Amino acid sequence: MAEKVTEIKRRQEKLALLLQRIEAGEDEKLIQDTYMEQMSNLTLHEIAVAEQGLLSEGISSEQVEQLKKLHPLILDGREEEAVWQQENEQIEADRARAFELADVAFSTPGHPLSVLRAENEALLKVTKQTRQLLEEQASFSLFMECFNRLEALKSHYGKKDELIMPLLEEYGVFGPTQVMWTREDEIRHGLGILRRKLKEETYAGARDDIEKLLGQVEMMATTEEKVLLPTSMQYFTEGEWYEIYCDLDSFGLCLIETYPKWDEGESYREQKQKKQAEKMDNLKEGVVYFEGGQLTIQQLKAVMKRMPFEITFVDENDINRLFLNASSQFARPMSALDREVYVCHPPRLVQLVRDMIADFKAHKKDHVERWIPNKEDPVRILYLAVYDEDGTYMGVLELIQHFGEYADKLRNILS
Repeated sequence: MAEKVTEIKRRQEKLALLLQRIEAGEDEKLIQDTYMEQMSNLTLHEIAVAEQGLLSEGISSEQVEQLKKLHPLILDGREEEAVWQQENEQIEADRARAFELADVAFSTPGHPLSVLRAENEALLKVTKQTRQLLEEQASFSLFMECFNRLEALKSHYGKKDELIMPLLEEYGVFGPTQVMWTREDEIRHGLGILRRKLKEETYAGARDDIEKLLGQVEMMATTEEKVLLPTSMQYFTEGEWYEIYCDLDSFGLCLIETYPKWDEGESYREQKQKKQAEKMDNLKEGVVYFEGGQLTIQQLKAVMKRMPFEITFVDENDINRLFLNASSQFARPMSALDREVYVCHPPRLVQLVRDMIADFKAHKKDHVERWIPNKEDPVRILYLAVYDEDGTYMGVLELIQHFGEYADKLRNILS
């Protein structure tokens, strides 16, 4: 999956270098020859994605216009508007085919689209029941029993956030995902506020806010069904759907009792596990040496699994390399391995992650600590910069530790 991001970035880098040559006044014929060599096998839409990437990195629209002047070189004398139209027609044909495939997937037990639809249907049942209880002015306790079930939507949204939307963005498809990131944040925020402030005496007066939230959840389900999931069917390969299937259960269930088995996905999972086991067999005899001793690969693996942390390691190129001991609260899908860490975060957090890693690389900081304040289960998240003996940046280690089981013990000790 990382290959798609790498390819898009490679195109952007090539265009950026061409722009530098244009602005440096290099020979026009040499620039045209390079453009032909590097871009002639791409569609205008693929080139446009790379140009849009340059804009997002701060290159001005006037500079990108200089690159657009080179488009005719790859059009073989055809009008650019006609080529755009032809490509759009092909995209529409592909989209229609994707909707047909999505209909098949929706009705295939265990396929990720089938699972996501089932969860949406369950969510819609809860919104309907909640609205009915609200209209009937049911008792507060009965209403909250139903309303609190909406908390399960976090599991459903997590599957989209980690398994569907980052992969779509790797294909250069940002329209549906950017809208959904924003709407999901609004829903989560609204749900959290209501769950905190709803009390028996304020229940009746919060009707408008409750109705707004229910409408947002219902609109999100419709958008998934009509836009996001069929669009993903247009782009994802069979192997990518298998990977998504294998990761579903790491996010927990959303208002459904179990995940149906998908025969093709199970076969893929078995083959994948077999290959992983063979790989580990080849490493059994390896030894890792430390200043204070040594461990076999098998011992080191067992020790790491016993650590009371959830562990993530991102390498010097900002690529996810290791997930270990992950929980459903902080799901780490295996399909996100070998993917840029930034792709795995919602837009509102990407710049924060970039700034933190930039500080680590520049040796401005060597750690960052964050806490999730929760009375029942406070969570500490520690980010540690990793350097080699010469001080060269090697990556960042993320450690997540839950303190729920220790909270009462600590209070007793400190009291």
